[in-house]
Amino acid sequence: MEYNIAYFLDVSFGDKALMRELIQIFEEQIPVFVSGIKKANAEGDYKQIAAIAHKAKSSVAVFGMTAWEEKLKQLQVDIINNQIPQNIEELVQQFEKDAYETLNYFKNYVNQLE
Repeated sequence: MEYNIAYFLDVSFGDKALMRELIQIFEEQIPVFVSGIKKANAEGDYKQIAAIAHKAKSSVAVFGMTAWEEKLKQLQVDIINNQIPQNIEELVQQFEKDAYETLNYFKNYVNQLE
């Protein structure tokens, strides 16, 4: 997976404390996003999935997850256009895997700055 560290550095102003805070926030958000999408999918609440995708899009952007930024945007657009993807469960599983991989990458990155 590729990461855009430049945007993360811009958003954090290169401040290690702020970097750690952003990482902590993302770590707290991942399970909320994942469980929220899984629950909404099980209930057929696609508007809720679109709302979560919208929120998650901003978070993944901070960590340079551009592919996921696009996937989440497309998920949101598809649902708004009443084109419900059949692969939401697989999508959320891959998102969870990639998000935690990204989280670990950025934790290691910040730790190496010291």
